[in-house]
Amino acid sequence: MSGNVAGRTKQVIATSLVFVAWAVGNAIGPQALRIRLMRLNAIKRRAQGLAVSEGEEANEAISHKHAFDDLTDKENPDS
Repeated sequence: MSGNVAGRTKQVIATSLVFVAWAVGNAIGPQALRIRLMRLNAIKRRAQGLAVSEGEEANEAISHKHAFDDLTDKENPDS
């Protein structure tokens, strides 16, 4: 990166900006993925006829029938 920029001060600033962009991307990335997964889960729950809520239901029954069946999330009907 610093080989493309002339001058020591500009190199330091360019490297710092790349670092800040990297850090911001790492901070925002998981949040964006989390929002996307929450939407997919809401769609999946609606398709199954389950209640859609912000948090987990207190009386929601979680079964582990397919816990060790080596299924993906899309293949596992319980997830």
